[in-house]
Amino acid sequence: MRKSRYNLSQEEYDAKKKSKAELMAKKEKVTLSEEFNGYCDNKDHPLFSIKVTVDKPWAACYYCSKLWVLEGNKDGKKEH
Repeated sequence: MRKSRYNLSQEEYDAKKKSKAELMAKKEKVTLSEEFNGYCDNKDHPLFSIKVTVDKPWAACYYCSKLWVLEGNKDGKKEH
């Protein structure tokens, strides 16, 4: 029998999932139409390289959590 992650009850799991969805909705997102390899454009922190490819359709900046998502992958999840 497989244990559920962190032994959360169904209510706690649902609350965690809802909180994660709200956080994703608040994040600043950049939608890309093609692969991208460059740097975060926020000048308030050190340079951080961003690489978005078909194999890895999203990337987030370590410093500001800005999210780059390849078009057709709006929720930030890898498509199979």
